[in-house]
Formats: sequence, C-alpha cells, structure tokens
Amino acid sequence: MQSKRVTGRELLKKYDTTRRMAQQYLAGPRSVMLPADPDGTEFWLEPVVTLIMTRMGSGRSDSVAVFAVPNCIRYDAAELVLARHAVWDSQGDKELCKNEEVHAARVSTGYYPLSHQRRDAVDGILTSIDQAIPSHPFAVEGLALIEHPPGPQLSNEEVSPVNYIQCMLRRVTKFQVVELYWTLRDNTLSGLDNSCRNLADFVISVATGNAARIDVKEKYDIDPIALGKLAEE
Repeated sequence: MQSKRVTGRELLKKYDTTRRMAQQYLAGPRSVMLPADPDGTEFWLEPVVTLIMTRMGSGRSDSVAVFAVPNCIRYDAAELVLARHAVWDSQGDKELCKNEEVHAARVSTGYYPLSHQRRDAVDGILTSIDQAIPSHPFAVEGLALIEHPPGPQLSNEEVSPVNYIQCMLRRVTKFQVVELYWTLRDNTLSGLDNSCRNLADFVISVATGNAARIDVKEKYDIDPIALGKLAEE
C-alpha cells in the first residue's frame, strides 16, 4: 500500500523536528566514552574544536571535531585523540518526511583515532585557528536601530547561494571558550576561513581514507531523539 505524501504545514513540522535533531548531532556530544568504561568513571574525552559547514543549496552539512582527554583528568602525550566526522543529508531527510515517519535524522557519524603524526598536524591547524580568531572580521553595527551608510554593493555572483558556506566554530582551550557564527564566501577568504577549511579537509581525509573507526558512547547535554519528541508535542 502506497504511503500518503505529506505536504504543507505537516511537512514543515516534520522536517523542523528532523532538523532540530540533526543540529544536535552535528554540534556533537559534550563527551565520549570508550566501551570498556561506558559511564566515564575513569576516562572520557571532550571536544577541543568543533566546526560545522553547510554550503547553501547543497543539501549537505559536514561537522568535524577533535576530541581529547580533558585537563581535569590528566595530561599524557600518549593518550587517545579522536577525530569526529558527521554528515547530514538534509535533502534526503526532507524527501523522507514527505513519505514516511522520521524517527531520527539521518546523520552518519564516525570516530577515528589519530596517530602521533596526525596529532602534530592537528596541533598546527589549531594553532593557526587560535591565531586567526582575534583578527576575524566583525561588522560594526551598534544597536542596529540607527541607520548607517549602506555598505558596498555585491555582484550577482557574490550573492549567489552556491558561493556561501554557513559556518559555526566552537573552540575550547584551558581558559576560554569561543563560539563564532559567520558566512564564508569562496571569493573572499579570511585567515580563519582558510584555517577552518584546513581543519575540515584534514578530518574528512582521515574519515574517507583507510583509518580504522573506533566505537564510542556519546553523551549529550540534550539527547537528540528526546529533543525531537519534545518538538513534536
């Protein structure tokens, strides 16, 4: 029997529920544990950097992150460092919402242990991100209720959605947490844009290469499935 196609408000509601779950998965867990210690009583890892990139009009979002042992436990250069890559096919989930119930967003996630050589590469990339954050462009806006002179006009090519990538960066260090949201344009790349692209390219190359996956238990502040059920109420 052919299922009933969903349209209109019902489709928007179903897709919004799926989108909320996907955003939680892309943002990633606050910690991960290994199967040998699933409750994290002795050992766990936390994200030191998370980057989400969504190219407008592509229907795809990539999330890359690096997890390490938090300083509150201990520091040992031999400890495990993990790269995380998550991908959400938003267009595919939107099509599913038209034809069937969606119980969870289709976000594929993998964790990959980094070798000493790859850890050195990550250290260099994170250093470049740290150096670029203070000089990242920030628009002077004030209260935004007062009219300011208009900025320069952009060409049709510059405003084309395919030239835009929505970015979210969360960087955690010993003393600070920085979270930035901005739009990356292919034709005007800042130092932070280039460093973030290097991070994304590095993690994706690890995930799509011959690196072995590792099983972990994710722990979220808000469980994505529970958030989806709450959104349906």
